[in-house]
Amino acid sequence: MKIFTLLLGLLLSQVVTAQWNEQNSGISNQLTDVRFRNDMEGLAIGTYKIMKTTDGGSNWSTSYTCNYFLEAIEFTQNRTYVIGHNAQIGESIILFSSDNGTSWSELTLPQAGILNDICFVTDLIGYTMGTEGTLLKTVDGGISWNAHGTGVSSMIQALYFHDANHGFAAGGFSGGYLFETTDGGLTWTEISVSATSFLQSITFTNVDIGYAVGWDGDIFKTVDGGANWSQQTPVQVYGNMDVQFTENNIGYIVGGSSNSAEIQKTIDGGVNWFSQSPAVNQGLVAVHFPSSGVGYAVGAAGTIVKTSNAGGVSLSELDLNSNKVTIFPNPCENSFELRMSSNELSIDDIEIISDAGAVVYRQSFSKGEKIDVSELESGVYLVKITMGGKVAVKKLYKR
Repeated sequence: MKIFTLLLGLLLSQVVTAQWNEQNSGISNQLTDVRFRNDMEGLAIGTYKIMKTTDGGSNWSTSYTCNYFLEAIEFTQNRTYVIGHNAQIGESIILFSSDNGTSWSELTLPQAGILNDICFVTDLIGYTMGTEGTLLKTVDGGISWNAHGTGVSSMIQALYFHDANHGFAAGGFSGGYLFETTDGGLTWTEISVSATSFLQSITFTNVDIGYAVGWDGDIFKTVDGGANWSQQTPVQVYGNMDVQFTENNIGYIVGGSSNSAEIQKTIDGGVNWFSQSPAVNQGLVAVHFPSSGVGYAVGAAGTIVKTSNAGGVSLSELDLNSNKVTIFPNPCENSFELRMSSNELSIDDIEIISDAGAVVYRQSFSKGEKIDVSELESGVYLVKITMGGKVAVKKLYKR
């Protein structure tokens, strides 16, 4: 039994480690956003700089410098946009690149104060908002921008548009506010949420399901297209700065304090959040996953962290995964089957490991099939089950 316990511990150590590794950005400037066009090519922006990598974050070089605090990156199919502002002079800037961030041009803007976010729904149609309730809209890829009064007096931190007409804005001052438009930003309706601080980020996984996060640990979810928002239970109580989902139920929030980073992950659509905090002493501001496994987060003092395995698997996540699958019967004699708690779940492959640490069975899995263990000796085994990159470990008792 001691050998078996040691084996279990070794197996868990392989799958439980939350893996976010710090990259060398080469700068100490505050970083505010990160976006990757693919697994290799990406940008990170912040105070006065645009940084670029072409090798998946291993090396970063300065692509552009200016005297603006750069806030947000937006990709369209053929173009890249970066928005920022200079609070001392009350002006904003939008930079444009047609070569994936190698060279940049400044776009001409009408006076609109401090702009914080930018969102394009096509290569040509885009929006930006900020502190003064003015929305700028372009229908020609940023060549020209038209200003529209919105009646919104709150500072807008984040925009999300489903299409050219239907969008959301998140922000606030003393509290958090959400607004919705259905006419392309011409008019906005406030949505009631019980946020205690300003909201920093908003995203949707489809037209019905969306999430918004805020500074005091607020996490809100909608399942009816934004008409109603319910508060989720957070891991932390402050510093939620950005949220992204890689699948319908798998998402990440980054934040933290001035001297600690925080990354939270959910695998069940926000019902539970697990901490994946990396070992860095700077708060994080933005997160982006170009694919389901590869992700980046950036923050204070030039901090960039990267995961290549969806952040690894925490103990709490492993427990939740294990609760989703049952071995039946257990104990078994000649065969067993795996029963899932939801029809939406699917198993990729399984391994059966003996108490000596040997893999005695490894095979891809088809739903409904029985696993033949008639040739295995009686005893206790570990069954390692992989489900869409997630891992569960169960004990099997063989008679």
